[in-house]
Amino acid sequence: MTLFAVDGLAVAFGPAKGARTRVVDGVSFGVAAGETLGLVGESGCGKTVTVMASIRLLPSPPAHIEAGTVRLGDTDVGRLTPAALRDLWGRRIGVVFQDPMTSLNPTFTIGWQLREALALHEPTLSPPDIERRVLAMLERVGINAPERRLAQYPHELSGGLRQRVLIAMALICRPQLLIADEPTTALDVTLQAQILDLLRSLRDELGMGIVMITHDLGVVAEFCDRVAVMYAGRIVEEAPVRTLFARPRHPYTQGLMASIPRLTTDKAARLPVIEGTVPPPGRRPAGCAFADRCGRVQARCRSDAPVLEADADDAAHRFACWFPRDGDAAVASTAATAATAGTA
Repeated sequence: MTLFAVDGLAVAFGPAKGARTRVVDGVSFGVAAGETLGLVGESGCGKTVTVMASIRLLPSPPAHIEAGTVRLGDTDVGRLTPAALRDLWGRRIGVVFQDPMTSLNPTFTIGWQLREALALHEPTLSPPDIERRVLAMLERVGINAPERRLAQYPHELSGGLRQRVLIAMALICRPQLLIADEPTTALDVTLQAQILDLLRSLRDELGMGIVMITHDLGVVAEFCDRVAVMYAGRIVEEAPVRTLFARPRHPYTQGLMASIPRLTTDKAARLPVIEGTVPPPGRRPAGCAFADRCGRVQARCRSDAPVLEADADDAAHRFACWFPRDGDAAVASTAATAATAGTA
């Protein structure tokens, strides 16, 4: 059963009245309880805007939801009042942002910020109960000496500890859905692995759904169950992680896969790159947005935008391409091996 469902979401930026620029166009995806969806793509593809708009965390104006519906369980998120939204954020939806130093308030202690989240969303808890919950959550996310950490300020903690505090804040009210926006980008490889293990453990323990926003295909292979690839404000391919890594069909996905460093790569050779850049909102072509960067573009690609359709052999694998074909065998084999080895 789908826990979080986004259907036909379109988001534009602009004034309350007047011309607007559409940045997300007709995006649909769903996440089940206990499942992790990876949302991947280059910077500027619309990943963060899509997810933050879907839970109505973007201010309006300048952001405007022009079409689509969003449901969390039986709740229509688009119809909630501001007061109901505040109750939704934190209590049913937790968010882990990319940079903990800018997400935590530097003027308050860690303990104050954690206690505030609980007191706001669970007002019936007594102060002793709040203190027990806070300490238990800090221990659960692997922070040593939690009593001492409560009195510390964000700048007194390392990057890894700050990220763990953010995770603790996001999960302190045991939400149904966790949004993780590049949660390991600023961390070294060792801390990255620890944070992913922690999130996996908490996901399984709490049975929550996770949307992981990332550009790191290694993180996707290790952590996600399904993957949605975004380009220029649309999803261009979606599949279970092993399927996508073993048999990418869209040329953009294949380009991303080809850029993954491999042990067999000649050290003197340059990694393949996708030439060009993501077209900015307002200057996207009428046809396929990837046409100018695609090595097998044809006339139809420039005139007609392809729609997201299921593979004839696999209904769970969808892609938007007029002329799909299987990706490079060596790239697919290496990526599939990584996905098989890393995904729990």
